[in-house]
Amino acid sequence: MNTLEMRNTLVSHFLKKNLLTIDDINNIKVDDEIEKYKESIARSALKELEEIKMISGLKIKDSDIVSAWILNSPIGSNGQTIQLSYPVANEIATHVNSFKKSNGYEQDCDVLSITEDDIFFLCAIINTILKNTMDKELEQKEPDEE
Repeated sequence: MNTLEMRNTLVSHFLKKNLLTIDDINNIKVDDEIEKYKESIARSALKELEEIKMISGLKIKDSDIVSAWILNSPIGSNGQTIQLSYPVANEIATHVNSFKKSNGYEQDCDVLSITEDDIFFLCAIINTILKNTMDKELEQKEPDEE
C-alpha cells in the first residue's frame, strides 16, 4: 500500500466517521511486508489531508504526538475543483447521455458544464458495467446443470 492508496482508505473512513484514531489505523489491512510501515504511510497521508485543511490532528496533552484526527467540517461540504479538457468532457457527456437515453432518463449532461451529478452518474454506469462483468464471470464458473 502506498500513500495514495492509504489516503483513499482514510478518506473512505472519514466518509463514515468524523474521528480517526491510532486503533483505526492499526485495523487497516495491509500486506504483511507493509505492516511495519503502515503507521508511517498513514501519517504521511494524514499530513496531506491536514495540509488541505480537511482534518486536524489531536495531540496528546503536553506532547507533540498526534493520537487522533478529526474532520474540520462534514466531508460532504468539502469539495475540489477539476478542470476537464473538452475532449474528456465530451466523452463523459456522450456516455452519460447515451446511458440515460437507453434507460429512459432525460439527457441533460452538458458538455460545456459537467456537474457533480454527471460524474456521480458516470460512476453508476461504471458500477453497472462491473456488476454485469462479475455476474458473467460467475455464470461461466458455475457447472452446467442438466
